[in-house]
Amino acid sequence: MPSPWKPKLLTLATALGVLLLDQVTKAWVMATLPYGRPVPVLDDWVRFVYIRNPNAVFGISLGQGPVYLALTIGAIGVLAFLVILERNRFLLFLYGLFLGGALGNLLDRLRWGEVVDFVDMGIGRYRWPGVYNLADAAISVGIVLYLLHTLRTLRKQQGEAS
Repeated sequence: MPSPWKPKLLTLATALGVLLLDQVTKAWVMATLPYGRPVPVLDDWVRFVYIRNPNAVFGISLGQGPVYLALTIGAIGVLAFLVILERNRFLLFLYGLFLGGALGNLLDRLRWGEVVDFVDMGIGRYRWPGVYNLADAAISVGIVLYLLHTLRTLRKQQGEAS
């Protein structure tokens, strides 16, 4: 009989991979980029600009630092619970993206009280709302894939009910 914990290793491996890439890129950014000055990567479309974000996603303020720590730790707890219950490998992978991203930004908040961000996208003065990092990107990609998975599942269920 296969172990029910073996598929959970996918979540752990994904989370650790995201966490490692996130922390390595942030260390590189802090060591090499000037603070606050954009450096073109793909002309003006993608730039690296090292900043520190004390707020939530897209710079939204929800209060002081302890609020973000509590929200992140709560989200990690909920995700850990979901991983225990989940059997679907794709969802376990997505939970790994979420966990790795949450842990990457949590480490920043614990060390510096704010999150290191550096990816800036847009054209000219029309920029993506907020500078972000690989942890944020992993969470965002995970959300999009989760929504697509949910829509596909709902359509499949509707087709079976017809």
